[in-house]
Amino acid sequence: MALGILISGFENIGVVSFQKEMQFRRDFQFLFLRRFTGFAATLAFAFALQSYWALPLGALAGRIGGVTISYGMHPFRPRFTLSRFRQFWSFSQWMLFLNSGEYFAMRLDKFLVGHRADAAAVGAYSLADDVSVMPTSELLMPIGRVLFPAFVKVRDRRAELQYAYLLALAVQAMIAIPAAVGLAAIAHDAVALLLGEHWMGAVAFVQVLALIYGLNAFSHGASYLLLTLGRVRIMAIAVWVQILVFGLGAITFLADADPLGLARWRLAVSVIYTLAFVFLVQREVPTLRAREVLAVVWRPLLAAGAMAWALSLLSLEGWPLPASIATRIATGATVYALALLALWRLAGRPRGAESYLLDKLAFLLRRPVAAVKTTD
Repeated sequence: MALGILISGFENIGVVSFQKEMQFRRDFQFLFLRRFTGFAATLAFAFALQSYWALPLGALAGRIGGVTISYGMHPFRPRFTLSRFRQFWSFSQWMLFLNSGEYFAMRLDKFLVGHRADAAAVGAYSLADDVSVMPTSELLMPIGRVLFPAFVKVRDRRAELQYAYLLALAVQAMIAIPAAVGLAAIAHDAVALLLGEHWMGAVAFVQVLALIYGLNAFSHGASYLLLTLGRVRIMAIAVWVQILVFGLGAITFLADADPLGLARWRLAVSVIYTLAFVFLVQREVPTLRAREVLAVVWRPLLAAGAMAWALSLLSLEGWPLPASIATRIATGATVYALALLALWRLAGRPRGAESYLLDKLAFLLRRPVAAVKTTD
């Protein structure tokens, strides 16, 4: 696995231009081909070896394939030089500090659980974390690939940058908050379907961890905004302060806490960190007001609350598991959409995520399919 990471460092840096120049079709092709190579290699090794060694070997093959594909898709040919090392390092040292902090922020609770609990609890916690992160990460990561180049494009026009940030926050909140709250609400069925009945001990963890990842809706766009403004240093410091607060709390007044207690403490620290991150954005964009941030997130929050309440009233005991989870998802999505639209109308139909998506939908419905493809 370590060798694969080393090899991936030799990918052609030219492919970053796909994202920078908003060539998202090419960006998708590169990411898809790279992942498909690893997927196909893993399946081939699994059939040939009949062993779990197919996983690391497939990952290694995927890394090698990614390097090869990157040079096939972009004509740029990098060469080794130290002529701009000082200029590069002045920025990348803080990126290294930031990325290492984000890694420990995501792993520290697992290390502590590993020291305090048995293997079964550690396994349940780790699997719950993997399940909990899926809805929000799969929704927010693609948006993030669009946000950074979009923010950079209007970096010197602060009014447009502020509008782009608020719109991004509104769209991310509208999508990620119900995904996180919905997963927490149907955690029992989701764990039973994805992991099996013998992992039901992970349900309580999923209910807490899903809410933690739902908070990414508030900090995800903000992190790209601060990165656009070159505030990597303050971002790195904020992440490490979060680690310090969580770690000190875990080893002092929560020294005897069980894994669920640690998860709840992580949720509390994540709430504090998210509020602090929003404050940092306001400091860097002085014209941004707290009421403007609240104006784009209160409707998704209330609509998600209505969805959770409706799901708590839904009794489907005795239903087959696939039918139960499908019904819960459909019910939750319907209640959330209706509640969100009702709140939007009561608020006077302000410009925001709802109007943005409705405008896009109306545009697609008015345009012929061929025209839409050509525009895209």
